[in-house]
Amino acid sequence: MSNLTEKLKDLPDTPGVYIMRDAGGKVIYVGKAVVLKNRVRQYFQNTEKPIKVQAMVDNIADFEYIITRTEKDALALENNLIKKYKPHYNILLKDDKTSPYIRIDTHAEFPTVEVTRRVKRDGARYFGPFIGVSVRDVISVIQAVYRMRTCSGKLKKRVRPCLDHDIDLCLAPCCERCDRAEYMKAVSGAISFLSGGGDDISGIIMQKMTDAAESENFERAISYRNQLRVLENLKSKVVGELGNVVNIDSFSYADNGIYGAVSVCIVRGGKMMGVRNFIIEEPQVFGGDMSTFLPQYYSMTNELPDEICLAEECNTQPLVDYFAQAFGKRVSVSFPQKGMRKKLLDTAARNCSDYLVKSADRVKRDNDMTVGASERLKSLFDLDSARRIECYDISNISGEDKVASGVVFINGKADKAQYRRYRIRTVEGADDFRSMYETLTRRFIRYKNGDAGFNELPDLIVIDGGLEQVEFAARAADDVGVAVPMVGLAKRDEEIYVRGDPKPIKLKRDDYGLKLLQRVRDEAHRFAVLYHRTLRSRRYESELKSIDGVGAATVKKVLEVFNTRTIVEASADEIAKKAGITKKAATNIYDYYHPKTGGQNGMKYKLVAADMDGTLLNDDLNISRENIEAIKKFRAAGGIFTITTGRALCGVQRYLKTIGLDNEPVKIVCNIGGAIIDSDTLKIVKNFEIDKSEASRLIKYFAEHTRLVLVYCDDGLKINVRSRLAEMYCQKVGIEFEAQPQLDEYVLSEDVNVTKIMSILDERELKRVAEGVNVEFPDLHSMQSTAPFLQTLRADGEDFMPAMIECVSGLADKGVGLKFVADYYNIPMSDVIACGDSFNDAAMIKAAGLGVAMANAKEPIKRLADYVAPSNNDNGIAHVIEKFCLNNSDKTQSKE
Repeated sequence: MSNLTEKLKDLPDTPGVYIMRDAGGKVIYVGKAVVLKNRVRQYFQNTEKPIKVQAMVDNIADFEYIITRTEKDALALENNLIKKYKPHYNILLKDDKTSPYIRIDTHAEFPTVEVTRRVKRDGARYFGPFIGVSVRDVISVIQAVYRMRTCSGKLKKRVRPCLDHDIDLCLAPCCERCDRAEYMKAVSGAISFLSGGGDDISGIIMQKMTDAAESENFERAISYRNQLRVLENLKSKVVGELGNVVNIDSFSYADNGIYGAVSVCIVRGGKMMGVRNFIIEEPQVFGGDMSTFLPQYYSMTNELPDEICLAEECNTQPLVDYFAQAFGKRVSVSFPQKGMRKKLLDTAARNCSDYLVKSADRVKRDNDMTVGASERLKSLFDLDSARRIECYDISNISGEDKVASGVVFINGKADKAQYRRYRIRTVEGADDFRSMYETLTRRFIRYKNGDAGFNELPDLIVIDGGLEQVEFAARAADDVGVAVPMVGLAKRDEEIYVRGDPKPIKLKRDDYGLKLLQRVRDEAHRFAVLYHRTLRSRRYESELKSIDGVGAATVKKVLEVFNTRTIVEASADEIAKKAGITKKAATNIYDYYHPKTGGQNGMKYKLVAADMDGTLLNDDLNISRENIEAIKKFRAAGGIFTITTGRALCGVQRYLKTIGLDNEPVKIVCNIGGAIIDSDTLKIVKNFEIDKSEASRLIKYFAEHTRLVLVYCDDGLKINVRSRLAEMYCQKVGIEFEAQPQLDEYVLSEDVNVTKIMSILDERELKRVAEGVNVEFPDLHSMQSTAPFLQTLRADGEDFMPAMIECVSGLADKGVGLKFVADYYNIPMSDVIACGDSFNDAAMIKAAGLGVAMANAKEPIKRLADYVAPSNNDNGIAHVIEKFCLNNSDKTQSKE
């Protein structure tokens, strides 16, 4: 403290920024001051302070300051330093949701209207945010009236126009059906409409609706009617008495002593667009200082209004100057006491108070999963801190393109700006132990050298593996001379190993500490695999260029048609024909990938994975005698057969005995890769869960837009409403269900884990609802299905075309699940066959050495596959096994 006392005496009486550090040298708070001497000394005066402020002061071991010329400069520097250090006691803004905008790039020759969730300073026009109004509905109005194109990217010339032109929704500039002047007139009209000006366009849509009805095109008429309702909704949001200023943000702040909240009421083009809410986790430190909040908020949104309304008066000149410098625009800041602007402030205040009350539980749950989980690990491993956790993983195929990833989590949240990638330099072959040793040695040496980006040691390092992997990793730290706690997380049983202790730590599956370790481990694996695939693609291109008689032009043609898997499976004639290259070049490429050896012993493909519905199961949902016999022969020859299905375990069990998977167990993939299950014990060995809050939101979305919602939890299938459709579906797939009317609340329970969420809807609504899922839930992996099996759910005479949307964790798909199974048996993916028929099979068909589509598969799946079976789900699996596994002379057949 004596050192701090001396530094306090030397503080200048100028504007500037101060940086508080803890005993470990970590930045815990950044603040600005008009007079540094007065502001910093306040923290250390012997006066009563709020609990959180006192807690921060108690953790201050040192501070430093930076003098600035003006208060405006201090404001800008504070904002930049908060972004850089992310201090624990500063507010770190995270929006409660990311709202969509409409983007029109007027600099393009023929601008398109598109949806985005990020506003950039790229010269384009942005309109929004759209809160409480479907942005897709607004775009449909623009298409109907102004006929702007919605296809993404630069305009490509076409021979004939697309469907949008045929139904009068696009001017078709791609086919020169209009010139640029005519098209830009339409663009100007759309911009005027989105800006709140222009003529009333409801008459145009009304006329179109009348014309459609008179021509008995009732579906189009209903679409126009819905657009009229969108216009009425937008009209109801018009805010009067604003004068010439039509773009206003009104802010309100409230706190309950534990959490705080800021709400902003947004008016654009004279219309109330909605309210955005932000949680403040350190309200006592924040103290309602909007001069700290506003620079962060607008650097995040990249959109500055004409006027900002605040409830409490403050010195706004530094803010105005800062925004003028950062955005090139002077904004007006007001403190209204009456009139419409005061009503906007009151609206923000009501929303703020309501959000604070309703979000307290959610904030606590999020805190438990992040900061709380970090504290759990700190206690579990007796650490000084678990604020910074790093995890490393190795990725390669048979020792080729060896890479490592390093991911960083701060206070339980991924900090992607600090992720690192490594190419393994010194290790020969597939040696993950020595590769990990090299990776960590390089990381620690760069720390010792003080290299930027490596100058902070982690509080904990997580290794994907058991005791032996941890030992190798720890040796790297010992040899470099640094002390870092390390633990290993073994995949098979999710057991935790600490160096020197052979007895693993086993935590409950719902333990927040274990869930954090799993998230960190899975993220490191994802990042490593992504880098490995990138390098493999580059090597593939380089390999082709090294082949005699293959030049750059030939390589380009081959890359357009073949990938690293399909080039190996293709014959020389197929390479020449499909790539359009000479027979000599194609033969040289074939010979490169098929060197003359003394022949091959055993089966080329050691693992066969098959989807169930539409692939392994026939239309009667049974397995044919031909398929059963072929599977038995394959297994008798030493092969491994497994199932990869969208079904949950309860829908798979009755088939296991039929193909012998109960007596000779394997790992099977269920829930579209969301769960890996042992067919012997029927226990989950790997699970990719959907975040509870995301699951709850998705259930609400499906309940509003579809006929039936089905949720697969640890304890079975739950549905939102008991109905004929629900009973028929469950009867068809042979599973029991439980009705949960409040399903969106049920999944928030602590002991409920959700693996998959499904909905059944009319196929005519499939595209619209699926697009909404992709926009509103970008972190989930969603698939669409119109499988023939679904058509059996339709009652006689019913005007209903059943279709399905299935959603799992963004980390899960059948490809990921199949890779897990292959890794478990130490089988490279090049030795795996994957058979499927639908879109949710695409990931595994792409990942396998030989991807097979059944004859009954849709055309896009057939185009994706390496081989198309000549028969369907009656005996297609038998054909594939006989051809590629039991008949060794025919291993490299390509797509037929």
